[in-house]
Parts: sequence; C-alpha cells; structure tokens
Amino acid sequence: MSFTKSILTFLLSLLFIFNYAQSNWAEDMQNPNVNFYDVQQAFENYFQNKEIEKGKGYKQFKRWEYFMEPRVYPTGNRFSPSKVYEEYNAIINSQQQNRSLTGQWEYIGNNTVPTNAGGAGRINCLAFRPGNSNVIYAGAPAGGLWISEDAGATWNTYTDDLASIGVSAIAIHPFDPDTIFIGTGDGDAGDTYSVGILKSIDGGITFQPTGLSFNYVSGITIKKLLINPTNPDILIASTSNGIYKSEDGAVTWTQVVTGNYNDLEFKPGDANIVYTTTNGKFSLTYFISFCI
Repeated sequence: MSFTKSILTFLLSLLFIFNYAQSNWAEDMQNPNVNFYDVQQAFENYFQNKEIEKGKGYKQFKRWEYFMEPRVYPTGNRFSPSKVYEEYNAIINSQQQNRSLTGQWEYIGNNTVPTNAGGAGRINCLAFRPGNSNVIYAGAPAGGLWISEDAGATWNTYTDDLASIGVSAIAIHPFDPDTIFIGTGDGDAGDTYSVGILKSIDGGITFQPTGLSFNYVSGITIKKLLINPTNPDILIASTSNGIYKSEDGAVTWTQVVTGNYNDLEFKPGDANIVYTTTNGKFSLTYFISFCI
C-alpha cells in the first residue's frame, strides 16, 4: 500500500470515529440502560475544543442533562420509564378524595430560564383554532396541552391526568374545530415518551385514545402530526418508530415507512405529496418525499 493511500485510509478512519462518537452519545441519551454520567462524559469528550454549531444536538443534550441529572444523582443510574408509570398509576388509584384544584394563580416571573439548561421551559408546538385565532393551543414537552381563549392572555390545561403529559404535535379538524388530535411524548429531547395519538371532540377538554397507541415503556416519541386539509379522514404522523398513516379519522393506522422521522409538511397545493426529515447515520439530515 502506498504512503498516500495509507494516509487516506487513516483520515477516513478518523472521520468514522469522529462521526460515530457523536452518534454514540446521541443514541445513548435514548437508552435508559446507559449510565447518565457515561453519556455526559461522551458528550463532553465530543464537544471538547469544538465550536458549538446549530444542528449538532448541543441544546437538546443540555435540556436532557438539566432534566435528568437531579433525578439520577449520585449513582447515575437512570430510572425505568415503566416503573415511573406503574408508580404514577398506583398513586392515582390510591387517591379516593376529590383531587380538583382550587384557588387563583397568577404568574409573577421571572421571565428567564436557567442558561445551563439549554432552553428549559420550552413549548414544542402551537396551533390556532380555525375561524377563531383568539383560541390558541400549546403543547409542552412535559406539561400537557394548554389552551388560551383570549389570544394568549390567560391559559388553562385539562390534561394533567393523561398517562403522558408531553405533547409534540397538534392537528385540528379543518371543518370541525372541536375535533383535535395530539401526538404525545416529547419529540425534541425525550423528556416524556408517547402513549400514541389522542383525540378530543370537545375542543381539548377531554381526550380518548385512537387506533395508534404505544406502550409508554417502549420509549417512542411522536414528532409531527398532519391532517389532510381537503380530506380530514387522512392523518399522517412522524415518530421515532416510523411514519404512520390513517385513512379513517385515526381509527386505524398503518406504518408506511420505518425509521426515525422528525418534521412533516404537505407540498403546497398538493396534499398527495409529503415532505419529511430524518436523522440518518452519523446524524446527517436529509429530505425525502413520497406519495400518500
């Protein structure tokens, strides 16, 4: 082997290791069996002496780190999502008394979030009620669905008792605005996992499961949810477990693509074409389109 070829092989090997290092800590974030401090060390090794660039996952990690670190100290062993869910249900079932909240609350500040949390206190998605833009819906990564009826001056939530109170996607029926679908779980940083797509027929006051349901312990997150503007019986959901499609108003669903997908958008003027993004190997992002 020539010297030039040897150098080229060496450089390609370094590139592989460099990319794999990033992929490794990013994937380990989603694996509850990996010790928190091992993931943290891998992240710090990767970003050591590197310029922080948008799209490299720095903020997402910092949010995850801020959420997770106080919950795993001092061992670094991460909690089991299934155990958390079991304990939550046990508490709910043991409480027989009226659990309704009373009293008036007023937000008094402050208007900042901790800088070392990478943007904690975030909102994953927003939607406006068709025909009445004063009604706004906001999905929080671990705080449920919030509704404002006065253009954002005041907010209420009715989702505190849902099995998963993370919301990353909202889709409103274009002809019946009381019908609302939400994609559960935190699709950004994985602070909460998904129980599937839920449906409300009373404007977001109550929700029921649809045909797309996930076991919380599977660790799946929903990223985006679209409803066809001309045929609202067709819904499309991007998830960490593929893209799913319903043709009967969310009663039944079919997985049409496998993989880990993020955003979804209809082609303007042609809802038969959908564009989506996904994280490929080595965290390279690319676009695909397909007919629905």
